[in-house]
Amino acid sequence: MAKGKKSPSAKKPEAALDSEVAQKVTALKNEGNKMFAERDYTKAIEQYEEAMKMLPDGAAERADLLCNKAACFYAVNKLKEAVKECGSALEVAPNSIKALKHRAKALEKQGLYKQALTDIQAINKTDAASDDSREAERRLKDLVAGRRPSLANGGARAAGPTSAQAPRGPRSITQWPFSAKCSLGNETRLVQLTATAGYADLLNAVKSKFPNAGDVILKYVDKEGDLVTITNRSDVQAALTEALKQMDRRLGIIPPIRVQVVPAASKADVPQIPFEEMQEAQRLLQQQYQQLAAAQQAQQQQQQQQQQKQTAQTPSGEMIEIDDWLVD
Repeated sequence: MAKGKKSPSAKKPEAALDSEVAQKVTALKNEGNKMFAERDYTKAIEQYEEAMKMLPDGAAERADLLCNKAACFYAVNKLKEAVKECGSALEVAPNSIKALKHRAKALEKQGLYKQALTDIQAINKTDAASDDSREAERRLKDLVAGRRPSLANGGARAAGPTSAQAPRGPRSITQWPFSAKCSLGNETRLVQLTATAGYADLLNAVKSKFPNAGDVILKYVDKEGDLVTITNRSDVQAALTEALKQMDRRLGIIPPIRVQVVPAASKADVPQIPFEEMQEAQRLLQQQYQQLAAAQQAQQQQQQQQQQKQTAQTPSGEMIEIDDWLVD
């Protein structure tokens, strides 16, 4: 038989659960999912843990519950806890695609690109490999190599108030702007960003459009229709990649990415800007200050030169304005 890709799972079947226990586990899991949808992550975790107490250690259902716990930790930016829960899930189900995917995301957001790449490559060796996972592998390889992640299908250039066109000519990808439709309640605002924009850039742009919104969390809708919290540059790039896949190739029109602006219960709930993005923002700010200082210095020199042209020195050494020499 010809060799093919591995199946996502090859564990021996577990003994069936007692029907009453299975019903209770399902009810607790569903209640946890409901709490998750309502963003009550603490209560969601409690429901998942109660369900796990009813399961034997090797039960396959534990892996899904552990992944759900990881999703809760991921949602509140407790990334180390999310990685730990995914690791526990993989002990139960070593080939769990869900656990590998969640762990890769949590690792990437911590800047642990090499470890995240290992998990994504494990997924891409199975039948569960997808365009998204292959794109994630390319992005992570760039990050491991210290390169800026490249965008699938090129960059984006603004073309009108709500869309963008594919770039033409030798324009640098860092200069191509793209648009984002940001919605807060019933209000929608359009922001323009460059193709290499990060979380900090998007957050600042949103705050400028909604100055009275207070603390907010930014989310985009992924391919599966799930709301994904934006916490770093990679998330913004993933949202842009989704938009690029929907590009009208005949016209070269790229739709704006759609961002949901969600009010945060407290400042602590807002994902922190990654350290490397803070450093880059400080570097750009310093560069702007230097450019401003250089422009001011050049202006002063120009004014001095202009003043020298408008004055002259008398034989006695007195400086007089040229206008004093003019005859009416």
